[in-house]
Amino acid sequence: MNWGLENIEVVCCWIITLLCWVWFSWIQLKKQRQSIVIRRSLFLLIGLVGIAFLITRPHRYESIRTIPAHINTQGAHVKKNSNLQFNDLYSFLNSESARKVDNVNIHGFGLTPNALKLLDSFDISYHPVEDVTGIIDISLPDLSERTPWILSGSYQGDNVSNIQLITPDGSRHDCTLSDTSFKVTTIAPVAGEYLLQLEMLLNNGDTISEELPIKIPKEASWNMLVLSGFPTFEINYLKNYWTSLENGFALRTKISKARFQTTFINLAKTNLDRLNKNTIEQYDLIMTDVSSWNQLSYRERSNILQAVRDEGVGLMLRPDQNEQSAIGINHPKWSEPHTFKLQTSNDEIALVRYPFSGSGWRPLDMEGMRLGRFRSEGLGHIFMLGIGDTYKLILVDESSQYQEIWAYIFSSLHRNFSSPYELIAPFWIWENEKTDMQIIADVPIEENIILNDSVRLPILTTPFISGSYEVSVWPRKGYNNIKIPHMDATLSFYAHSTGVWSAVRQMYLAKATRIAQLKQAGRHFEIDKSLKEIRFFWWYIMILAGFSALWLDETFTQ
Repeated sequence: MNWGLENIEVVCCWIITLLCWVWFSWIQLKKQRQSIVIRRSLFLLIGLVGIAFLITRPHRYESIRTIPAHINTQGAHVKKNSNLQFNDLYSFLNSESARKVDNVNIHGFGLTPNALKLLDSFDISYHPVEDVTGIIDISLPDLSERTPWILSGSYQGDNVSNIQLITPDGSRHDCTLSDTSFKVTTIAPVAGEYLLQLEMLLNNGDTISEELPIKIPKEASWNMLVLSGFPTFEINYLKNYWTSLENGFALRTKISKARFQTTFINLAKTNLDRLNKNTIEQYDLIMTDVSSWNQLSYRERSNILQAVRDEGVGLMLRPDQNEQSAIGINHPKWSEPHTFKLQTSNDEIALVRYPFSGSGWRPLDMEGMRLGRFRSEGLGHIFMLGIGDTYKLILVDESSQYQEIWAYIFSSLHRNFSSPYELIAPFWIWENEKTDMQIIADVPIEENIILNDSVRLPILTTPFISGSYEVSVWPRKGYNNIKIPHMDATLSFYAHSTGVWSAVRQMYLAKATRIAQLKQAGRHFEIDKSLKEIRFFWWYIMILAGFSALWLDETFTQ
């Protein structure tokens, strides 16, 4: 109870009321029995309290219940009070209702994280709509030109009959469907920016078509050094495949105890008699059989391992004798090799498999086929080959599968070169929506960057992180470019139209809205209150009831 007069008058009024009640009770105790005194004192107290309330005029706070506002986002079909229903966030924020309500109901897909920040002072309730049929997630590997890659993802909807990937040359590839996931393998084109098409065919004959942007960087040519104790068909066919990609190839084959035969393709001829640091640093991959590795000097093996750790060079070991260990490398041993049948489009091919005894190295598998095991070593990798005689695939016109196997192995041993700048942006970006991005640069960025050659944007330094910068953009549909003038660098990203990838967008916005709702779940939101005086006739009733009961008791009680 909050009093209207919180001052000395209120205190004095209640003191006088209490004194009058005590004096009356004391007088009655001298004349009447205790039971009568208690009853009459109670009647008097009711009357005196009524007088005190009438004088002090107490008030009470009355809560005003506000009607929640309703914001309809994409996918929402809700009809509410027309004065408190809005079809976009900014119409609500600019209305008078935003100053009078505390609760906001969001209907439909939801709002972006940046938009939800504007509702931080409101209590959010989320009412999602029914799930949209479509693709809800995709997984893209790092793409390299003219190499196989696997696109996988998941979808929702019970009436999906097929999903097809349409490449830039117009060819269609059927995806393999499993429960709510899909997967397809294709060959990447040359370096560039492309738009692929993903078509989802429904049982009712409808088609959902989505654009999938991919970016394939220009690959620098790789140089590979092969150390072999004897000529093999496997090395010869691998040489032809490797050099067909315009990569550099060097082969050192031992022909006697102190003599080597060397072959150079797409490379200048150099001395390979001694593998010093300068020689090794010219190569990105080094392949050697275990016997050749063990015959290297301690200094040569140390130089190679140091290049793996410090320069990111990939080292591949090929078994040549049963269970022979590579000196200086703690690895599982090869067990007795055996042949296995690899199913191709034409026939079954008998290849060699080298099982491993022991563990600790990560397996490298491709579509259920164990290609070997590898481990990280500093910036590079060491790989133990677990498959042999792959050249037989070429002999039966299965060169594409041969290329897939070796491309997958080489991409796993890829030498990572650091770039002087990098753009870190979310994959799902929609046009005309604020998107926060991060730029990593070796050289300090000291001026504004330029979006699409026309819009200058301020860039902020990320606190406590050297070489990291943050920028907010409002992109247009399609490929957008960010130019850093003094670095002569141009970075690009893709922004989707707001009407595409509906299922992905629903998942993205719903997740952001639910997170915002959970963050506000434990917060206390003030409710508007009004101070109102309690109606005075209640006090007259108390006065009349108290003193009337006292008069009747004194009149009829002897």
